[in-house]
Amino acid sequence: MSFKEKFQESLEMRTTGIRAWYTDEAAKYQRNLSKIEMSQELTDVGKSRKSHEYRQAARKQLLKDARDAKQQHIALLDQVIAEAKKVTDKLADKPPAEEQAKFTKALSRFKTESMLATRFDSLMSKFNQFSEQNVKSQYEAELLADEFPEIIQQALSVAENKDQAKLTLARKYEDITTALIPEDVREANEVIAAAEREKETPLFNLSVREHANGLFGRDIADSLNNPESLLERIETEEDGGE
Repeated sequence: MSFKEKFQESLEMRTTGIRAWYTDEAAKYQRNLSKIEMSQELTDVGKSRKSHEYRQAARKQLLKDARDAKQQHIALLDQVIAEAKKVTDKLADKPPAEEQAKFTKALSRFKTESMLATRFDSLMSKFNQFSEQNVKSQYEAELLADEFPEIIQQALSVAENKDQAKLTLARKYEDITTALIPEDVREANEVIAAAEREKETPLFNLSVREHANGLFGRDIADSLNNPESLLERIETEEDGGE
């Protein structure tokens, strides 16, 4: 399964899987409580005691299952990010040696011309001409990006409006570092960003939490997306407060 398919699986887990699972658990909870209430073998006191015991056990189990679901969701997203980064971190393909030599020579010439420039607009004109004529691959774009600190320093030294010059240089830097990114790398970067956002998105939506509030209690509803604290408190109380 590709990282894109795994990311889609994580979305489906949150948007449909969790809701379907919760709906089944809520229905089972109500059926079991109904069976206790309808039992012909228990007294009213027995029904009350057994219902209470079942409610407490069911509340705890729901929190444990919510914790496990949260861990599975995050683990899946971590897999997505790790696999996508294998694509984004791969080294760019080098052009033929002749092309590399041509680029290096043109870059050296541009750097010399930039050092002799006395106006920012003149320097940027030469910069744009150089990049349009010589930056043809991601590898060359990365080489040029590595030279940017020196280019920025030289450009700002001849700029009258340094704030505006910085904005112009920032746009140029973004153009260079993104325009020639291969499609697979671009897609991988987009999936990484989306997966990071997904990790911060609540697994249980508002409608599920509101339903849980009416069925299991407000404390359970408020803890579904971060069940660890309440689950630890319940388990501590069961152990006698140790």
